[in-house]
Amino acid sequence: MKKILSLASILTLTSTSVFAAPVKIIKTGGNRAVIEYPKGTVIKAGSTLNLATGEEGDEGSGETAGPGGRKNFVGLGARSSLSLETGGGFSIPALTLQYGFNMGSFEIAPTVGMTKVGSLGFDFSLLADVNFSNNKVGETFVPAFMISAGFARSGGANVIPLRAGIAGKIFVLRQSQSAIRLEATFDMTKVTGGFSKGITILSAAIQTYF
Repeated sequence: MKKILSLASILTLTSTSVFAAPVKIIKTGGNRAVIEYPKGTVIKAGSTLNLATGEEGDEGSGETAGPGGRKNFVGLGARSSLSLETGGGFSIPALTLQYGFNMGSFEIAPTVGMTKVGSLGFDFSLLADVNFSNNKVGETFVPAFMISAGFARSGGANVIPLRAGIAGKIFVLRQSQSAIRLEATFDMTKVTGGFSKGITILSAAIQTYF
């Protein structure tokens, strides 16, 4: 759906209506513009729209005009990994906390959590997602290739956890800022004396963007 609206009307700051849906500017001329907005969005003739800060975003940046962009995020999750070594068991980062940055096609997040290799310890790592589609407002499913590397101290030993695999971020609603994150990864954990291989059998998190 495309509409021609006066730029003077769009940018008027006296309106109490803030247009939070993603808007794509197709063409401008004088004080008028052709814009494209999501199907189902209701705009009444004669209404004044407020783009708030008037920030611009391109189609591939993951940013949208005004509020509602997915620029940064916080995450809370849990993960269980099954060791593939003989006599192995579970390595359980019981809780992970993330604060990340979204560039649309790429996301990165420092992560801190609790891990268990013999006894409870702490895990510090860096998580990176290469998204198969841009993570921007309006996308309901964003698959990605993910990799994570870090350092942990558990059971009196220094541990270097490495993970690589696929992840999916599911936004329940089209304009939602919160996503359910699911992962499937192959794990390599370097403990004193060698490497331990494993697979992630359960990894889920809630990520909220702002």
